[in-house]
Formats: sequence, structure tokens, C-alpha cells
Amino acid sequence: MPSFSDSLFQRTFRLSRSSFHTVLEQIKDALNDTHRGRQAITAEKQLAVFCRYLGSRDTIIQLSHLFDITEVIRIRCKVCGAVLDCLLEHTITWPELMQQHHISDAFNNMGESGSRFRGVVGCIDGTHILILKPPGADEKKYFNRKLFHSIILQGTCRENLQFIVISVGCAGCMHDANTFQRSGLHTSGLALTHPWRRCISPATLAPHTTQRLWKPDPSTSPRQHSPHITATDR
Repeated sequence: MPSFSDSLFQRTFRLSRSSFHTVLEQIKDALNDTHRGRQAITAEKQLAVFCRYLGSRDTIIQLSHLFDITEVIRIRCKVCGAVLDCLLEHTITWPELMQQHHISDAFNNMGESGSRFRGVVGCIDGTHILILKPPGADEKKYFNRKLFHSIILQGTCRENLQFIVISVGCAGCMHDANTFQRSGLHTSGLALTHPWRRCISPATLAPHTTQRLWKPDPSTSPRQHSPHITATDR
């Protein structure tokens, strides 16, 4: 990787070199590898495997050959856990009151005179994540209107496309309104903040569907990340 040009690095890992190292600094302590009689895999290499896995359609076998390792699945799970534990609470956060004013002004300036987005602090939309066909009676719950099996990712972003709330895991057949009602954005009270602060739909981000296949667990509820709402926000 040190020999990669900046453009090749970004094409390979879908992150700039500086962003890659920023993430690495945040999670490297959680990626310390034990030897177990073999050479330890560095935190940098583990993050590289993870980024390549997310940013390409390479198979596990292809990744094993590319990085000369046999533990791609273990590394994928380990880095994913480190990202959730170390980054989520710091990177996806509901804006403070002063930030909300700034965001609202930015949205207001996007539209032409007479058609501006007034009092908006976020754009909300959902996307379907392709999954393997679930076994048994739950199969129909995950079959969506686009004619494939999925779980739903609902995200809310501010004017600079930064996510401020996410919710993932609802079955693919669920309507947008029901997905929203089950999300942390609704249940935590963020949707009922000061009257001039609200979210609009559809989102400014175009929906993106991954080609990675996952098996759903019907026994689990949607994963939420809805930052704590303060008395000021209410």
C-alpha cells in the first residue's frame, strides 16, 4: 500500500489515504491481533481488508489471495465491531441547537426564491439492502416491492450529506411510514422537536443498494443509532 499513488489508493479502498489513516487511528487499539503461533496481522492490513471488502465485489477467496491471508471473515467481523464500538457514537450525532440553525440556513439557501427549504435540519430516505432468501414463513416479510429480498436502511443526513441518524433492519416489505415509526428518530422524540426544526423526504442522497448478500435474523429488531435528545432539543 505505501507504493500506491493517492488516486490508486482511493480507487482500491474507496477512502482517501488521509481518511483511511484517520479511521485507523480511531480503531487501531481494538484491532490488536494475537499471535496464536503465527505472525500477527497489523491493524492497517485488517482495515485495508475491510475497506476492500466493502468497496468492491471481490469474493472471500479473491481477498484471501490479494492480501495473502486466510482469515478474511474473522477480520471482517472484527473490524466491523471496532467501527461500531469506536466510531459510531462520535460520527453519527444529532446536531446541537446552534448547529441546527446553521443547517437550517444552509438548506434554506439551496432553493430558489419562493421555493426554499425553510426550517429543515435533515433529509430522510431509505434504501433496500439485498439479502439471501430467508427460510420458512418469514420469507414473505422480506420480499419488497422491487421484487427481491431485503432489509431496510433508513438514514437522515444534513446539508453536507453527513448522516445524523440511522436505523437498519426492518423487513423489506415494510412501508416507509412504518419504518419511520419504528426508527429511533421517531421513538426517541427527535421527530417532535421544535416546530421549525424538521426533516424532509425524499433524501438528497440517491438510494444505493449493495450487492453483498446477508442472511437476516427474524428474531432481532432493527439496529438503531439515535443520539440522545436533550431538553433543549425538545
